[in-house]
Amino acid sequence: MPNESNKNTINEFLLTLSAVDKKLLAQVNFPAETNKFVTVGAAVLVTSSTATLSFGYAVFSVSASLIAAVPLGALWGAGVIFTIDRLFLTTTHKKKTIKGRERITQFVSPLMRIGLASCIGVLTSIPIELGIFRLEIFAIAQDEQKIELRQEISRLNEENKKLSQQLKTLNIEQTKDLASVIPERKARAASYEVQKVTLQALVKTNSDSISQKQNQMNNLKIEHLGLLKQMMILEELMNKNPQIRQNIYWLKAMLITLEILPIIAKMSSPYGIYDAKLENNEQTSIHFQQETLKFNQIQIERNFQREQKFQEIVSQKVHTEVVVATLQNLKVVIRDLENSPEFTARQAKLTSAIADRIATSIENTINDTPTPPASPETSPTVLQPSFEISPVTEISKTVGW
Repeated sequence: MPNESNKNTINEFLLTLSAVDKKLLAQVNFPAETNKFVTVGAAVLVTSSTATLSFGYAVFSVSASLIAAVPLGALWGAGVIFTIDRLFLTTTHKKKTIKGRERITQFVSPLMRIGLASCIGVLTSIPIELGIFRLEIFAIAQDEQKIELRQEISRLNEENKKLSQQLKTLNIEQTKDLASVIPERKARAASYEVQKVTLQALVKTNSDSISQKQNQMNNLKIEHLGLLKQMMILEELMNKNPQIRQNIYWLKAMLITLEILPIIAKMSSPYGIYDAKLENNEQTSIHFQQETLKFNQIQIERNFQREQKFQEIVSQKVHTEVVVATLQNLKVVIRDLENSPEFTARQAKLTSAIADRIATSIENTINDTPTPPASPETSPTVLQPSFEISPVTEISKTVGW
């Protein structure tokens, strides 16, 4: 049915404005929850529309151009205010159980949002107040401008009177000088003409200005006023008429309430199925993230230990290979040294020197030992040679090492 389709489209649009999770709301499938967030979306729409009209009128009051007022008003209302309202709604959640510092946060956070929304409401209310009292403001501005024109006309009339009096005085002086028989006075009478022409030109200029200002006053119609001038006139109206001040305060309170309405609507609504499911999803997500973080930390520690152990194994292997390579190189050097003719010659020389020393020691020992008398009853004694071998260092010096 067309009506049902249009209703669903409007509901979808309002749900989008309310910053609700549509997929989660569809899982809940509870009409009361859907209606609650449709109402919140409608409040956001009204707030954004009011801000758009307010700022658009403020721009039009200053620039007198619809081309500038329409896009700037839409940017302020549908852009800035709408985004701020959605931010408030997105970051405001109801919880069933509040623990510890969450109680302070749950209490302070909405107050901060309401305070900011109130400031936006005051800012939004000013152009609307000026629009409501537009006729009175422009009437007062027109009267003030007429008063200024009358004062200017009065000043010019006074100046013309003084100029006319000076002309009369010059005419009298000129008549007297012309009637005089004194030549100097007759000559001075001629100079009066120049002064009279100057004064007559000033009178004419002032008269033209008076006529122009009179026509301007008669045809005066103010179409545009600056925003600051309108605010000053409205303040004068409030000072002159306390009833107007009271009405403006009520209007301001209504617009502030309208601005904070989405937050109040969401905070004052009871804890529902959607809130419970949303809180459960948030806790599950937080728990999953914490577990993931712990798992990643454990993996990082394990990887670090594994890397450290691998480095130790590599170091030991490298050390072993270096030692083996060194020993192999040493064996090669020793083998090459043993096969060299010089080493063989020195080894033979050393062996000969050692043999000579041993023989000499044996001879010296035999010569120093006395021969005992022979006895037939005793068996011949076997002489045990006692000799001392020189240190290797001396042998080395002997062979030239």
